[in-house]
Amino acid sequence: MGRIPHLASTMGGRAAFGSLLLALFTALLPLACCFSGRAASATARQADATAAGTPVRDHRFWLVTGGLFVCGFHVTFLVTHVPGVITACGLPSGLAGAWLAVAGGANIVGSLLAGGLIRRVAPAHLRHAGKHAREDLKRCPAQATGR
Repeated sequence: MGRIPHLASTMGGRAAFGSLLLALFTALLPLACCFSGRAASATARQADATAAGTPVRDHRFWLVTGGLFVCGFHVTFLVTHVPGVITACGLPSGLAGAWLAVAGGANIVGSLLAGGLIRRVAPAHLRHAGKHAREDLKRCPAQATGR
């Protein structure tokens, strides 16, 4: 049994989460020292502030941010709940680890494929193809039932 599950079973979930956060911050603290260089000049800070505010005003920024939020939320939801469901169904707990590995690998492969596809095909064409594919999928159940 790993350290975090052991902490969770002996001290509770909150203590295990707090211990995990403490370990994470302790590990990242030396990394922060690598980035503590000289302060930038006032003009450089002003240019950075102007550049940082520009994307927030673009609607495409909010579309990408919303898409990434939804993706991250559903992945977190699945990673949090599916291993418990697998265990609750009486399946071996090793299957939960295998499921997480497959889900993570599929997420990586899907991201790489989508990135490669967007490099080769205009995003507008992909949206058009996706819209038609969605409409075709909506018709499939209706055709199967004869409606």
